[in-house]
Amino acid sequence: MFPLPQFIRLLGPLGVSGFALAGLVGVLVGWLATVALGRRVAPALLPAADDALAWVLLGALIGGRLGNQVAMRDLTWSPLTWFSLTGTSLSWAGGALGALAALLWWAHRRGTDARAWAVADLLAPGAALAMAVGWLGIPALGRPTAAPWRLTLPSGVGVQPLQPLGALAFAALAAALAWQLADLDHPGQNVLTLLALGGAARFLLGFLEQGSPLLGPLTLTQLVDALLAVAATVFSLLQPFPRTAAPQEGAPPP
Repeated sequence: MFPLPQFIRLLGPLGVSGFALAGLVGVLVGWLATVALGRRVAPALLPAADDALAWVLLGALIGGRLGNQVAMRDLTWSPLTWFSLTGTSLSWAGGALGALAALLWWAHRRGTDARAWAVADLLAPGAALAMAVGWLGIPALGRPTAAPWRLTLPSGVGVQPLQPLGALAFAALAAALAWQLADLDHPGQNVLTLLALGGAARFLLGFLEQGSPLLGPLTLTQLVDALLAVAATVFSLLQPFPRTAAPQEGAPPP
């Protein structure tokens, strides 16, 4: 695991893993960024985003843990452990799809289907930033390397710096999504960009991670991430959601 500060390691005896702590901090940082961005770009959407947040987090947690169980090929699931602070991993694709499904369910239940994609667009930059922070606590090890940028483990073995690279990749994605949010062509564009570029980043990072190949050099996680990235890209190019209609001159405001 990426060497977190010593005061974070002290939480180990309390049963809180570094991954769980990084995830909790990531959620807080992501939400604060969403509030700041929403106040500047889309203040009218903030109440809806606040109302949907709990469902989105629940969907991401369940989808992420379920996807991780499938990726690990472990069918002896214990759902009650999915909410434990000692968890060690989540699936990017499973978490993303779970969060999206929960958001759509929330929108349908609240009767705000038309605003669901706009809310997803607002939440996308904060979600990417939360994942950037969460990457710092991922316990997966990078592949052994002798490159100058290697991360040296206590055993003296040098490995790929998987955690900081993942954090940088998703932080850059968060910045791009925040910039794009102010000038979207159609609802859903931002969240599809998150799924496409996030899936691509996770796929590429998989080449630096120790894992069991399933198809050539690719792991099951990489195959699923690639499929998600391609599907999101296709949907984005097809623009399945209607563009925001510009008000006609002389027409009353909606």
